[in-house]
Amino acid sequence: MKKWVWGIVVIIIVGMFGGYGLTKHAETGKSYDTAMKDGKAAIKDAEYASAEKHFDVALQKKSNDATAQAYKTQVTHYRTVLDKVEARQYDKAKDAISIVLADRDASTVIKKRATNLEKELATVIKKRESFTASYNTAKDLTAKNSYTASNTELDKILKDSDIDKNYYSDVKKEAIDLQKSNDKKLAAIGYPTSSSTSSSSSSLSSSSSSTTSKPNTDSGSSSAELTSEEKDDAAKYSGSNEYTTNSSDYVDASSDKITAARISEARDAIKSAGVNPRAFSDSDVAKIIKQSIKEKTTVKAIAARDYK
Repeated sequence: MKKWVWGIVVIIIVGMFGGYGLTKHAETGKSYDTAMKDGKAAIKDAEYASAEKHFDVALQKKSNDATAQAYKTQVTHYRTVLDKVEARQYDKAKDAISIVLADRDASTVIKKRATNLEKELATVIKKRESFTASYNTAKDLTAKNSYTASNTELDKILKDSDIDKNYYSDVKKEAIDLQKSNDKKLAAIGYPTSSSTSSSSSSLSSSSSSTTSKPNTDSGSSSAELTSEEKDDAAKYSGSNEYTTNSSDYVDASSDKITAARISEARDAIKSAGVNPRAFSDSDVAKIIKQSIKEKTTVKAIAARDYK
C-alpha cells in the first residue's frame, strides 16, 4: 500500500481516539459540575447526607479535587455536630463547631448556620445548667416534705418561655413528673396542689364575716371532697412538711402564735374544699385550724365536712 494511504489511515485512527478522549473529558467535566451543583443545592435544603454523596460523586469524577474534598469534609464535620445535638451532647457539639468554622474554601451556607448554632447552644447550655440547679433544689425540698416550696422551684422551669423547645424536653418531663408527685402528696394531706393554686378561681360571693359557728358559704362552689384514696393516704401520713401543725402553736384561737402565713395557708385549703374563704374572719379560720389539730385531720377536710 502506498505510503500516502497509510498516512491517511493513521490520521483517521488518531483523530478517532483523540475525539473520544476529548468527548470523555468533556463528559467527566460535566458530571463533576453537576455533582458539585447538586451537592450545594442539598446543603441549601439541609439535606447533608445527600450533599455528602454528591461530593463523593464529584471526587469520583475528579479524584483529589481540592474543592470537592473541602466541601465533603465540611459537610461530614457539620453532620457530626448535628449528631451530637441530637444526642443532647451540647457541650461536645459546641466544641465540634469550631472544626466546621476552621474548614476553608467550602460552603458559606454551612459556616453561617454553624455560627448561629454555636450562639444558640451557648444559650442552651447556660439555661440547662439553670434548670438543673432548680430541679435539684426542688428534689431536695421534696425530700424534706416541702412540697409547695418544691413546686415553686419547679415553676422556674415549667413557666420558662423556652421550656417547650426540644433542647429541654427531657428536663420538662422530669419537672412535670416531680410536680405530679408533689401534688399527689399535697392532695393526700388536704392542701392545695400546683394545679389548684394556678387555675383561675370561680367568682366568690363577698359575704361579710360572721361570728356564728357556721358562717355563710358560697353554695355554688363545686365539691372538693377528698377521694377515698386520698383519705387513705392522709390517714397513713405520719411525716412532716411545711403545712404540718403543732398543737402547742394553737393554745388559743386569739394567740399571736397563729401567724398570718398559717391563716393564709388555711384559707387556701378552705378554698380548695369548695368553700368561700372570704366568708370567714381570721378568728374563724384560727378555730378551724385548732379543730383540725384536735381531730388530727386537715383544714380542707373540716371545711368540706362542716361548711359546705
